[in-house]
Amino acid sequence: MDPITLALMAGSTLMSVGGQLIAGKGAKDAAELNAFNIETESLLVKAQGLDQGNRLRESFKETMASAEAVFSAFGRDVSDPSMQAYKKKEMYTLGKDISDVSMMTTLNQLKLKQQSVDERMRGKQAMTAAYLGAGRSLLKFGMDYQDLK
Repeated sequence: MDPITLALMAGSTLMSVGGQLIAGKGAKDAAELNAFNIETESLLVKAQGLDQGNRLRESFKETMASAEAVFSAFGRDVSDPSMQAYKKKEMYTLGKDISDVSMMTTLNQLKLKQQSVDERMRGKQAMTAAYLGAGRSLLKFGMDYQDLK
């Protein structure tokens, strides 16, 4: 076999193998970065949920203060049964709203966690495909070498 032909075949195979491995590593690294970004988004979702819950509590406090001021302006005591009923209803609504915010935050975090896992899996699969492609290139080189020998 001509040494130049062998060198060209070997060089071509090595370039193919190297390119496949570099592409696989690049895809895996990109998937890891995407997974990290998704996890960061999950933290932001949690922070937004906590903030929304805090804003609901503050709104409740302001509503109660306004209601007490109105009741006082009309000469009614804040311990009046109608005021207590109003307060109880508002507390129930607040609890339900905070529960809804908490549920949606949890669901969004679970969705993002699954996306992160999927992204990492995609990166691992890309790397596996690169290894298989590189192996196939090496086998093809071996078969071509045997054919030309």
